[in-house]
Amino acid sequence: MISSIEIRKRLGQLELEEYAGNLGAFSSEDKTIHEQLMRMPVEMRRIPLKKECDGSLVALCSELAGKYESLIDLRIKIIEAYTTRRKPLEKMQTLGAMQSPCLFAILVDGLYLGDPEDILNKRKQIANGSMTPPEIWYPIQGLGEKIAEIIFSEK
Repeated sequence: MISSIEIRKRLGQLELEEYAGNLGAFSSEDKTIHEQLMRMPVEMRRIPLKKECDGSLVALCSELAGKYESLIDLRIKIIEAYTTRRKPLEKMQTLGAMQSPCLFAILVDGLYLGDPEDILNKRKQIANGSMTPPEIWYPIQGLGEKIAEIIFSEK
């Protein structure tokens, strides 16, 4: 079953690696499975938060919870909503400072808060048991927290 949680967790980690510039992260088999998952119907469901997170991002996620024709469609909706609702406020507040990307990582194993590369750096720091804080480009409350589950429908 290509949508098993174990496969999706592994592919989600590979997605983060690819976002961070490792373009060879996926094997050809992983890429095929990933492409199949991206085209499958999905439902996004909010899950209880384990710690305090950016309220505006959590609210946006809650508004977008529901069923979608594919994970690609869900990604598009999230990015569109983020860009139209969040970006103008950031531009006004930062007055020309470096703008953040979409601060959601929309992976095959769930929706996470933060820039994908920041999430990857945080995960590596935790896995290595390092006391040195990871390099974070876009600090956000709740960085790396999973805030929604992605449920695949096998048709």
